[in-house]
Amino acid sequence: MSKARLVSALVAGLCILAAAAWVVTGAFPLAAAPQVVTDGPGVSVDVGGAALLHRNPVNYPAGARAQGVSGMVVVQVSLDSTGSVNDMHVVSGPDELRRAALESIVQWHFTRDSAGKTRQVSVNFQAPPATQVVEGVLGEVPAQPRTVRNITVAGVPDAVRNDLMAAVPVHAGDSMPLSEVSRKVTTAVKQFDEHLAVATIPSTTDDGVDIRISAPGSSPGVVGGVPGGATRGVLGGILSSRPDAEASVIPPPPPPQTNPDGTQVQRIRVGGNVQAAKMVQQAAPVYPPLAAQARISGVVKLNVVISTTGAVKEISVVSGHPLLVQSALDAVRLWVYMPTLLNGVPVEVATQVDVPFGPEQ
Repeated sequence: MSKARLVSALVAGLCILAAAAWVVTGAFPLAAAPQVVTDGPGVSVDVGGAALLHRNPVNYPAGARAQGVSGMVVVQVSLDSTGSVNDMHVVSGPDELRRAALESIVQWHFTRDSAGKTRQVSVNFQAPPATQVVEGVLGEVPAQPRTVRNITVAGVPDAVRNDLMAAVPVHAGDSMPLSEVSRKVTTAVKQFDEHLAVATIPSTTDDGVDIRISAPGSSPGVVGGVPGGATRGVLGGILSSRPDAEASVIPPPPPPQTNPDGTQVQRIRVGGNVQAAKMVQQAAPVYPPLAAQARISGVVKLNVVISTTGAVKEISVVSGHPLLVQSALDAVRLWVYMPTLLNGVPVEVATQVDVPFGPEQ
């Protein structure tokens, strides 16, 4: 075979191979493996056949699980032009389970073929029956009774505390299943004052259980809202003379906010990365000269509440070097986000913001 004929045969073979590859690719298009998401035990999700780029898992609220609250939460979701969740509307489902579903769904991202459309998502919560191992056999048996060791109340006047304790049908020394303890106490406390929080804390070493009831703004077992009674003066100056010291403040939970008509403002929690995508105005932090001179760098972590208008409403410091904290606060106060909608109505969003500082700044 001559050299010319050899080259021609080689070129023809390559053309045939390319054509075959094109045909195979068209017949069997490449597809990314579906995202594997592990939801909380007892939780199953149905997106009605819609495809997602990614989604967060849905967790079963501990309080609802302990009380045996089950059911399906159906949410109608409106998507924007990119497939991100723009609005949500709860069609049906137990009140105790709705927040867990909404706080996960708001961070989902559907594929572009769903962009601009409305989808229905169903989240089924099924609390498992109480089980325990008996002589090596797993079976459904009555839950192990727990003995109430003590009941503490924080953040309410003594006179109100006495009335509250009289309304609670559970007392120290009572013995009953944990779910029953939680249900009875929570029901009585919420009927007394819906703003009070209830924590049922089982012991890990015996069958005892502690009950803690607290008013908004209080934190049982914490001095002044800071573990161990730590000083809360981060915003005013430096807490430590060591240049590598970090300020760490954990504020007490804020009191519930109300609308002008007296209804409570709804608030949901959203991951920092998801909320960052909704930012419309961002002020860059100023690198403090003293920090730059001392070659101090790092990340200031802040808990932020975004109002219904998208403006930053509340800020509290989680951690960060004292020389960097004030600059981070001054910048984040100026940030503005797109409002987050629930049932077509803007809601407040609680999220975490990381503000990095480095020599290049």
